[in-house]
Amino acid sequence: MRAIVIGGGIAGLATGVALRKVGIEATVFEQADSVREVGAGLSLWSNAVRMLHWLELPPSGARPIEEGITYDQRGRVLQRESLRAIHQRLGFASVCMERPALVDLLASKASVVTGARLKFWEHDAQGVTAHFENGREERGDFLVGADGIHSRVREILLGVSRPRFAGYTTWRALVDMPWERRTLVLGRGSQVGIFPCTATRTYWFATTNIPVPGARVPSPREFFRGWTDVWLDVLRRTPDEAILRNDVYDRPPVPSWGRGRVTMLGDSIHATTPNLGQGACQALESAVALALELARGGPLVESLRRFEAHRRPRTASITRTSWRFGQLMQLENPLLVALRNWLMSRELFIARSLGVLEKLLAGGP
Repeated sequence: MRAIVIGGGIAGLATGVALRKVGIEATVFEQADSVREVGAGLSLWSNAVRMLHWLELPPSGARPIEEGITYDQRGRVLQRESLRAIHQRLGFASVCMERPALVDLLASKASVVTGARLKFWEHDAQGVTAHFENGREERGDFLVGADGIHSRVREILLGVSRPRFAGYTTWRALVDMPWERRTLVLGRGSQVGIFPCTATRTYWFATTNIPVPGARVPSPREFFRGWTDVWLDVLRRTPDEAILRNDVYDRPPVPSWGRGRVTMLGDSIHATTPNLGQGACQALESAVALALELARGGPLVESLRRFEAHRRPRTASITRTSWRFGQLMQLENPLLVALRNWLMSRELFIARSLGVLEKLLAGGP
């Protein structure tokens, strides 16, 4: 059996590796001239680390996310939490990793063709033929769209639609400095996250609400003036050229992921806001779930539909929860912000949050 995988990002590369592991020939087609990831860091929670171990690609060198602390923008501690007990029960620690390092890790075991932008496909009872803009044609038994939030595969299957704008923008960077624990700083309409990424590198993100995509905002150095030095010390050590800015979008859940011998996974169909840190994690889960479903055998088209039916509820729940959590973190009303911060400091809230987190991390294939 042969698979055509469209998209050479985390979802597509993971799919290529997972399919090959269960004995399916899989080639990943990437439209860019090289496989590369532009970005900073990302959290790989226990559910994703478990998938990487299944792929025989443990994230060596990544820093565990074991302890967490949350401040308000003045530097007052709202909560402290430990994930050690959860990690022990699940068998895998959550980690932070540089995005390019994860892409390189996956690409090392995938078969990739670059410079191949999908134009359209044709399918019949025996297989699928993908046509690329450079004139190339490829024949396979099935096709997987893993080509990102602006997916060409999704456009062909479901029609043209825009991703959903979340109402805020984010800055991200990697900085050469050590850091000890996952750190959040919450303000009005803004939040900051700081994560240890390697022994000597730290990843951070910062957000602010904006009225429309692409709206002009001050630089982070101007915008966060007066915030706690817990955050400003990191920002001061970050070169301007290392800071990336992207507006935040997702894709609301839809009932159809595929048709015939074509299916989708990753940001092409279940893109989520970054508030739960589950975007890459869910891409890895879907890649492994697809491989496991196909390994069970049976009619191919039925297997693709079973995969979709299995993954839709979990990814939809995460997309909705992440969206709601983002709205909570981006609150601007002073009274609601004060109430949020008070609730987050309560022991009962912390305990329930850790319970929900453990249930989330224990899910997946």
